[in-house]
Amino acid sequence: MEPTDLERYLQSAITEHLDGDASRFEELWERVPGFGQKARDLTRDIGDVQWRDRTLDGWYCVDTGSGYEVYTQERGIKSDTHSFSTGAEATTYFLRSLGYLR
Repeated sequence: MEPTDLERYLQSAITEHLDGDASRFEELWERVPGFGQKARDLTRDIGDVQWRDRTLDGWYCVDTGSGYEVYTQERGIKSDTHSFSTGAEATTYFLRSLGYLR
């Protein structure tokens, strides 16, 4: 299967800035200007991924104002909610849960 733009971008950033060590993924927010926004922008091709509270079913990674929540939602019911203090931590968990990071 052909890798998505998101997969290509993540792998390129990990290779270039982290010497291929995906376990250091959160460092990319400090090393690559605009990294978090670019990763969010590229999730548009995944489908069922949301970055703010909405009423749609799918995966969510939401800034709560005091941290971040990652959860799934189906028929308006949130489940598997995990809280994080930073966007880097939340996005790392989010992308690992979706299978884009190993």
